[in-house]
Amino acid sequence: MSTHEDAAVEPVETDLESMERSENVVTRYFQEARHIEEIVGMPEDQEDRNVWRKYGKERMKTVSVALILCLHLGVDPPDKQRPQPCAKLEAWVDPTAGQTSKATVKIATSLQKAYERWQPRARYKVAADPTVEEVRRICVGLRRNARDERILFHYNGHGVPKPTENGEIWVFNRNFTQYIPLSVFDLQGWMDAPSIYVWDCDSAETIVNSFNRFAGDHEKEWTTELDDFQEKQDGLPPLSSDMGLDEQAEAVKFPKKRPRFKDCIQLAACKVDEKLPMHPELPADLFTSCLTTPIHMSIQWYLIRNNKTRFFPNLIEDIPGVLTDRRTLLGELNWIFTAITDTMAWNALPRDVFQRLFRQDLLLSSLFRSFLLAERIMGAYGCNVVSCPRLPSTADHPLWESWDYTIDLCISHLISQMTTDQNVICPLGRDYFIKSNLMQLNTLLDLSSLMKTDAIVDSQYNSFFIEQLRAFEVWLDYGVEKKQPPQQLPVVLQVLLSQVYRVRALELLAKFLDHGQWAVGYALSVGIFPYVLKLLQSNTRELKPSLAFIWAKILAVDPGCQAELFKENGEESRMSSMNSARPREKKELRYFYFVKMLNDPLTPPRQKVVPAFVLATLFHNNYRTAQEILTEQGYVNLCTELLADPVASGSRLFKLWILIGLGRLWADYNNARWQAVRLVAYAKVEAELDDESPEVRAAAAYALGCLVKNRADKSEHALVMSQQLCDSLCSKCTRDGAHIVREELLVALQYFVCDSSSMLANLHRRLREQTRSMPSRVDEEELENITVETGVSIEENDGGRIEKSWMSARSDRLSSSRRRNNASESSVAIEELMAAAVKISSDYEKTSTLRQQYSFNSEDVAIREESIKMLHILESKNFADPTERILMAVLRLVLDPIERVSRMARVLVRYIAQLSERKEQLHREIIDNVSFADLSRLDSTGTPHRKRNNAGNGNVTASGIFDAPTEDRDEEGNCLSQDSVPGSSHENGNGLVASPPSFFPPPGLPTPHPRPFSAHHQRAKDDLDLNGPCGGVTFTVGSPQPAGQVLSTTPIENVGMFRNGNSMATGNLLTTPLGPTRKLSAPPLMSTPKPPPSAASASQVATPAVRRNPDEFPFHNFNTSNFSTSRKIFGKREVGNRAKKLNEEESTEPKPWEDLVETKFVPWCSRVFTEPILDLITGEDEDCTNEDMLTQANATDWAIHYEEGLRQLGTDEFAIIRDKPELMGEQRWYHKREYGLPLGSSTKRFVSCVFSMLRPYVYCTDGENIEMLQYETASLGMTTSSSSTGGRMTLVNSFPVHAGNAFSIDTAAWLEVINPRSTEMLLSGSADGVLKVWDVHFNVHSHEMEKETSLITAAFPLADQTRLIEKGVRGPTTVYDWNQSSGVLVCSGNVKVCRLWDAHTERSKQDIPTGRKTGVVSVSADLENNHLVALGFRDGAVNVHDIRMPESRALSFAEHSKTIVGVSLRAVSESRCLLSAASVDGLLCVWEPRMYQEPVVNVNIFEEPFAFTPQQKRASYNSLNGGLGMGGAAPSMLSMRMHETGQILSCALSSSTVRVYDVSGRVVAPLKPWGAAPLVRPTVTAFHPKRALLAVSHSTVSGEACLSVFGPPEKTTRGGREERRERLSRR
Repeated sequence: MSTHEDAAVEPVETDLESMERSENVVTRYFQEARHIEEIVGMPEDQEDRNVWRKYGKERMKTVSVALILCLHLGVDPPDKQRPQPCAKLEAWVDPTAGQTSKATVKIATSLQKAYERWQPRARYKVAADPTVEEVRRICVGLRRNARDERILFHYNGHGVPKPTENGEIWVFNRNFTQYIPLSVFDLQGWMDAPSIYVWDCDSAETIVNSFNRFAGDHEKEWTTELDDFQEKQDGLPPLSSDMGLDEQAEAVKFPKKRPRFKDCIQLAACKVDEKLPMHPELPADLFTSCLTTPIHMSIQWYLIRNNKTRFFPNLIEDIPGVLTDRRTLLGELNWIFTAITDTMAWNALPRDVFQRLFRQDLLLSSLFRSFLLAERIMGAYGCNVVSCPRLPSTADHPLWESWDYTIDLCISHLISQMTTDQNVICPLGRDYFIKSNLMQLNTLLDLSSLMKTDAIVDSQYNSFFIEQLRAFEVWLDYGVEKKQPPQQLPVVLQVLLSQVYRVRALELLAKFLDHGQWAVGYALSVGIFPYVLKLLQSNTRELKPSLAFIWAKILAVDPGCQAELFKENGEESRMSSMNSARPREKKELRYFYFVKMLNDPLTPPRQKVVPAFVLATLFHNNYRTAQEILTEQGYVNLCTELLADPVASGSRLFKLWILIGLGRLWADYNNARWQAVRLVAYAKVEAELDDESPEVRAAAAYALGCLVKNRADKSEHALVMSQQLCDSLCSKCTRDGAHIVREELLVALQYFVCDSSSMLANLHRRLREQTRSMPSRVDEEELENITVETGVSIEENDGGRIEKSWMSARSDRLSSSRRRNNASESSVAIEELMAAAVKISSDYEKTSTLRQQYSFNSEDVAIREESIKMLHILESKNFADPTERILMAVLRLVLDPIERVSRMARVLVRYIAQLSERKEQLHREIIDNVSFADLSRLDSTGTPHRKRNNAGNGNVTASGIFDAPTEDRDEEGNCLSQDSVPGSSHENGNGLVASPPSFFPPPGLPTPHPRPFSAHHQRAKDDLDLNGPCGGVTFTVGSPQPAGQVLSTTPIENVGMFRNGNSMATGNLLTTPLGPTRKLSAPPLMSTPKPPPSAASASQVATPAVRRNPDEFPFHNFNTSNFSTSRKIFGKREVGNRAKKLNEEESTEPKPWEDLVETKFVPWCSRVFTEPILDLITGEDEDCTNEDMLTQANATDWAIHYEEGLRQLGTDEFAIIRDKPELMGEQRWYHKREYGLPLGSSTKRFVSCVFSMLRPYVYCTDGENIEMLQYETASLGMTTSSSSTGGRMTLVNSFPVHAGNAFSIDTAAWLEVINPRSTEMLLSGSADGVLKVWDVHFNVHSHEMEKETSLITAAFPLADQTRLIEKGVRGPTTVYDWNQSSGVLVCSGNVKVCRLWDAHTERSKQDIPTGRKTGVVSVSADLENNHLVALGFRDGAVNVHDIRMPESRALSFAEHSKTIVGVSLRAVSESRCLLSAASVDGLLCVWEPRMYQEPVVNVNIFEEPFAFTPQQKRASYNSLNGGLGMGGAAPSMLSMRMHETGQILSCALSSSTVRVYDVSGRVVAPLKPWGAAPLVRPTVTAFHPKRALLAVSHSTVSGEACLSVFGPPEKTTRGGREERRERLSRR
């Protein structure tokens, strides 16, 4: 029981209340992620991932630029009238300042230089005032050189008329006497796609509209040509209606490429009929200036708006620095401008448009950033810019104010420097602007290396990035709940370019990505990937934690990025690549950044979790490049060293990802596998199977399973290694307490099952032969139509009465658990499966739908029974080989309480069973093909003659089919040795030769009747049996065949075994009479044999097909070769023909096969890095990664207040019982509620019950169902009817112990409530040691249930212990006690130890030897305060153990001489406790173990006069066993229970009496039921943890099993509360 939480008696109340008033932090057990989450991977957001991947991988470059300038300086076009003064500058060149011819060249040169700032490596072609032919030649030439890359076409039409509505722009003739139209349609054909067009002219949108119209015309023309091409062609491949035009063109090999002009990008200066601004202070090419020189244009416009151009006419030219150098003033302005415009576009555009325009091409992104500025400036002068694709307006975006403020700071700084005559040292970013009268020139110096970082930051004149980082941090603290992208995210990426702010920016970015998958998606779409990729070149230690964490988050969302980490950092130098004499310098790959971090001793152990996860993710999907490189670099050795390091391996997550990384490394990679074998790395991994964390144990099982999965080498050594690994896994994981470990065990075993399927099939066949001789538990004929349901269905009949029908398999499951240890007595009648319908009262009408219903088919029951029999045979063997132990583990997992584990194990068993059935059918086919002429070759003694085939006759003999490898024989021909096959055996568990194999059909199919054999034929059949001592008899089968068609000599027992590497067949197929068996893929065993279309003749023998449902095995290959279900007896050519067919199929390649079973454990583990985990990794608390800390939570206000109310109510009740018994009347305690089982079966009774602490419910179980009953309303102490008259409790919930799993055979014998102050759950324990954890799904703020009760997990605390054989005790017995404060389950029974089982680790924590030959029948513990465990034994001994010295008992009490019926250990204070024990003869003793050796209370209940009335003595024990009198049978005590805090005890007596005592031995109250009916055999009692309520399980006189609740009357309790309030008010 749990340790106390408060007190009910005044002497103890003060001490315990001081202990209870600690912080309201509670630990929730069985609430880890593996219990409350489904073990599945992360849901993939393919749409967002594909967006950034598409434009990230399909990066394009604008490799060519065509500058077409139609200016014709000095001559205005006819449709344009220039005002005076007007704008004159073209590309910031004044054409009126010099000669006209030279001005055009200057303008073209200036424009080209402006574009070269964005794309310096592009090919530029300039055409000033060109003709149509010049434009065509330039466009065609650029497209020919650019191929599939992008071309920019810049058109300046300031000197020509505006475009026409027909889609024409204007150029010149050679003599400049005419304007010549140039069709945009023709221009599209010359430029092709992809292309960018910049239209800087009046009415520029007209060109855009015409361009789009012509693009549609081009596509229609291409479609027409495609149709004509298809009509002219003959023999075209089939086309589908789902195919697109591109797919159709590719299928028919259409030579012409589809036009993509609609994907071209266009930027236009103004809309239709709009004219360009002619403001005299603006450039004439304002649109071009905004696009190419946005910084200069922004400053110019700032001066114009503020009327300062006349004061600083040359200010733009005086800005120091280089545009591409962020350390200079001009570079910093460009840096800020990039951050601002990126942020605007990020917040305004869709994700795919942003990726395409701002991340795919460097020149394109620069143009569109400047386009946002052009929209703002030109909009101020009445021009509306146009783009294709169209962009939403950002002219009024709030960030423009930040840009204006930045320009204002810049200009103010420059003005202050130019107007002063003093010496100036001005900080500009990392640089310092120095102006002095002593120097002729102004100087810009980088002094960052000479100054501290803090000084540089403080001296920044521009605080834009500091303010944006601060705003981003505020958003992370307060705005992240909306899951919307922060406005400052693009700014943070730009800050990464600065060494000053990089560390802080990475920390904030890591904090943002830690919020989940959505945050990673936003960061990837904004363009974080190239930034963090380049930062891997940095060796700055401060960057490593945040940078590695960001990479972990990215790889968790998109593991496909792993390939980028196996590329070199940076570019190879041209000199080294051209110098062939010098060896090529091999640069470091990017992944090595994480290897160094993992191997760095200065990296904190908790931070090594991140690189361990990154490196494990590199092997995702068996990425061979990562496997090869890291194997060569010794990653296996590094991981084993880290696992052995106690400091590094202290983190649970670290070991988890080291183990997963190792498993992924050697999965399907033979070099890594054998490196692990040479380094004995698997031994280090095996050691982690004993780790405290269930996740680590599961990861170790996964890693070893990957080692077994490696199928590249199937040598004998590899088989033996796999067998040893699987045997070790089975010994440690079969009964592991965590179901995820058992699931990973089955995944690992499936590879051994497939590789060693022949050995397992042979073993399974022998076991099946032995099970046929065992008595059947269930008649097969009655299994045909049995549907087992656990539930209640209530219908109203004509008479208005309610019928409740029950069909249960409770007795079947109970009997199966008993027969596991007594198989010889396993004979249960089928009537135990059915229960008759009984009538119940209408009180149950409202609760009829509460019982969960399940159905079990007959096949499940048959498989369960067969598994139990086989398991009993294997367990009865004194010595078992590894193969038998592995099969034994699989059979045990078939009976696992967790339905998923059982289902996975059944898949493997069915796989083995089907192979066994196929081999039996093969055996029958070969026997049927043996001719009687061959049988006549036997001599008179019955000994067959061996016949050697001539060299060329090619006769196929039975010895050629059955002969095993050469064996030594004695003179009589007897075998001296067996095949040396690992794990194989020809004997059954008793050392006897198994009986001849015969086909055993699945349950429900009739057993076939073989044709009668003659005596000689029967002897031949016996001699042919592989289980015989010699085997290898020579019989000629079939007619002579050529030598190339001879069947391979393959023993039937070894069919398929040669897949393990011992095959004598060539290629990947084995030529066997069964069919081709593949070496490297699973044999086609799960397919259903198909009968031939023609009916079988009279001379055919029908072999029943294997009854399987193909839907149950969606992964099976049903297209494999099948054998005929009927064979001709004398068909001599059939074997030879089959051999010929198999030889023809030998050259076929093996088909890949899917796993039989699988889990999502590793993807589920990866989900940790898609959820908030940063604090766990970077925290400073040493216990932060401890699993105990992860499940702690604060108790809810409802729980705190309700518990306080219960405590006060309990204090009043105990005070009245102790101090004022006269207020309670003569009876003291009243019968308040009762509940009876509706079945009315005298054989059923509640075997355990327990109260919920906060909720008015009591849980009880009859062994097969768990009922939840409500005994009060939600109001404290308020019953639904008068407490003096009693009434029925309400059934609130009911669920079966098997939880819908037909293979769960255990029953419940013990119940306990855990997590009573938080997430209330229920523990149930069975007599054979199966522990189950149930989640009732209560709302933590009320009494309501949110959904149906579910089974969370199941464990086997005593599975590895041998049960003691005690006289008079049948089957195993297990007793339990739960300690809520420490999360430890104390369990024992008829075993030699008392085990402390930890709920956090789900494994044994400590074993205490009992030191006695009898079993433990009662256990109680106080682990929090006194560290004591009390054990009561069957021989009457009571031992007390201190867990701090478990090897020797602290105390032993010998007052009792009879079997102990109850032991209770309760804490009184931190250093004081009380121990009570009672025996079956009525002796009750109470000790204080820390103070006295002698009992402080020693009472014999039956010697007390008040305990037994004369009437009870005369009727003693008559009520037992259904009222059958037993005359002078002596009364006995059945159970004893002590209250957790009230210091009272309940004793249930066989005399239909329950007595309540206090710890001083004084009788507190006799309990009598409502209506004065006797409590027949009250076997189980339970106290409420806080109140004076007692639940009693008993039977009525009519035989109905009941549960009654006793407690003080409500009126006395209410009076006690009022008196307490008055007493407190007087104080």
